[in-house]
Amino acid sequence: MPHPSLRSFLDWLQKNQYEVQCRGIQIGAGRPTKSRNPVYKELDSKIQSLKVSYSLDIGHIFASVFPHVNAWKMFHYRTLRYLDAASYLVGAN
Repeated sequence: MPHPSLRSFLDWLQKNQYEVQCRGIQIGAGRPTKSRNPVYKELDSKIQSLKVSYSLDIGHIFASVFPHVNAWKMFHYRTLRYLDAASYLVGAN
């Protein structure tokens, strides 16, 4: 519903919090986790790879004592490329 009443929202929030809390207790007690859909496993892998690549690129840009003159432009460009790829992977485009 687009504009729920405060009571409806709080009831929904409390129900979800209870479910998450119960699942956490079950996992803590040794219950196996649910298997993930292979599509999501692959997506998680791509996102992790993208994050590592971005971190390495940023590290190379600012790794020296005297960064390149265009370091901030390179940082800006690489960050925009990272955000574009990340938004594509999570379906925000």
